[in-house]
Amino acid sequence: METEKQIKLPVVVSSVEDIASTSIKEKLLGLATWSPHEPCDGPLEISFSEEHQAYLVTIQEGLVNSDRLDEYCARSGIDPLCYIYASRHRSATGQPALLCHVTGNWGDEADLGGSPREVCRSSGALLRTAYLLLLDQKQQNPAELEKFTLNMEVTHHGPTNLESPLVFVELGSSEENWRDPAGSLAVATVIMELLAKIRDANFDLGLLASDLGGVGIGFGGPHYAATFDRVMATSRVAFSHVIPKHQIDASLTKEVIERAIASTVEGVSWFVLDWKGLNADNKDVLMPILAQFSIPVKRTKELEKEFPVDFSA
Repeated sequence: METEKQIKLPVVVSSVEDIASTSIKEKLLGLATWSPHEPCDGPLEISFSEEHQAYLVTIQEGLVNSDRLDEYCARSGIDPLCYIYASRHRSATGQPALLCHVTGNWGDEADLGGSPREVCRSSGALLRTAYLLLLDQKQQNPAELEKFTLNMEVTHHGPTNLESPLVFVELGSSEENWRDPAGSLAVATVIMELLAKIRDANFDLGLLASDLGGVGIGFGGPHYAATFDRVMATSRVAFSHVIPKHQIDASLTKEVIERAIASTVEGVSWFVLDWKGLNADNKDVLMPILAQFSIPVKRTKELEKEFPVDFSA
């Protein structure tokens, strides 16, 4: 007789090394009932939410260096559907911020975890849903979250080796902000709402955003991807990875773009250009590489016109 296949379930990841992650975890523990999970072999702690059918894994190492998560989960009998990281964000300005992004290294540098020229498994629907839930938090709590900016960041840092898609949901950007009760509650609420949406989609990431027109890989613009933010908020378009302007130079290769395509759960519908966020040198490098693929190349404004959100629905 065939044994029943174990269902893949979402895993929330926290680190004791990360002040914001610890603050967010404290809020998560107050938003749901979490029970100890046994066996717990590897991480510091694993808890399980029966209501959300999700795990909360706390590790010792920093989140960007969480390369052993697959190993930890396997040893504890967990088959991850996806990883949702509760993380800090650090910036020189210290600007209070709510952010989300996926991970990877486009070039030879891998100073913040992961491997050079490798990117994580990514779901455009997962990333877009996280961003829209952060946007919803800002709109629902304007006074409490007034000081926080909202951004999707480009693909950067580690880990890059995990087998399941991941998303970082972050609180920035200084120690004061990492401990901020309103900010940490907003991120925790987004994570819990994301878990609820995954459960309601019967643990199928493809059903997270059934109205999607498609998923793109974005090219151009700065580290804080404001143009791609706008596209996700105003159209039925998601992004699995975004390569910023400063990474598009002579070292960009067809191979790393192939890895980004292969890592995209839903498949890639288009390469999407932030045309004004690319200079002439960027275009001279990028366009011949993209021409080697059979994937359509679109500008952001084209997709906003082709796949508008029906706000009256």
